[in-house]
Amino acid sequence: MNFRYPLLLSLKNSQSINKLYAVIEMKRLIIIAVVFLVAQVDAFFLNSRIINGRPARPGQFPYIISLRYDNRHVCGGSIISRDYILTAAHCVAHQVDGDSVEIPPSPFSIRAGSVYLEEGGVVIPVAETIPHQGFNNISFDIALLRLAQPLNFTEHISSISLAESDPPMGANVDVAGWGSLANGQARSEILQYTTLSSLTNQECNRLHSHVHESSLCLLPDQHLLNGICQGDSGGPAVYNDQLVGVASYVMNGCGTAQPNVFVSVAYTRDWIRENSDLN
Repeated sequence: MNFRYPLLLSLKNSQSINKLYAVIEMKRLIIIAVVFLVAQVDAFFLNSRIINGRPARPGQFPYIISLRYDNRHVCGGSIISRDYILTAAHCVAHQVDGDSVEIPPSPFSIRAGSVYLEEGGVVIPVAETIPHQGFNNISFDIALLRLAQPLNFTEHISSISLAESDPPMGANVDVAGWGSLANGQARSEILQYTTLSSLTNQECNRLHSHVHESSLCLLPDQHLLNGICQGDSGGPAVYNDQLVGVASYVMNGCGTAQPNVFVSVAYTRDWIRENSDLN
């Protein structure tokens, strides 16, 4: 059996919570979505990590951001304009009995312009979250964030363009996020990155199980076993200086030889443009 692990970080806020809904859904893949929603939402995310990555240089990934809940890192994301960020839908919404439940935007903010998780750059509140209307944990795990104020672009803060097509089979694709250098270690305070190889969805399905047509599969180095892990959700996959994917989930746990699954930016490009200021 293939297990699907959404890349979420468990985060408890300090305010009182009235009710906990735990939803564990299984359709050949185990999908965990845990939600609080009464007067407060207690968001659930997992520790951020890039497995067997390398530290990034300042300005190497000027488009990456840390998505924060109550000023604690929960997901990654990519700057696509001065006012909009692209991230994973499961970072800002959860599936409860088949319905998408959005987390209110007020606890969310972003840190941009720093390779350091807890210092440097700028922190800006999120004014609105826009998950894809087709999001259901299996497909369209993508969302836009509208910022409360526009970013000022510098050498350390800039946008990345959207790819019009997926990378070719076997292409080297860079992925980045804040996390540990090896499975089971504490997350890194410095941005990490690594390089994966692109697969066609046909080849990805042959290796393991069905992936949605909106997905982009990237394969770890079979000796290094590098890749994304919990909390790297929403982070970028980049090929030829264009954004090709948004980190969604891993198969059979982190640090394995199994594909890492992203949402294809090319497949969802029209939706991104129509719901942001890129149209």
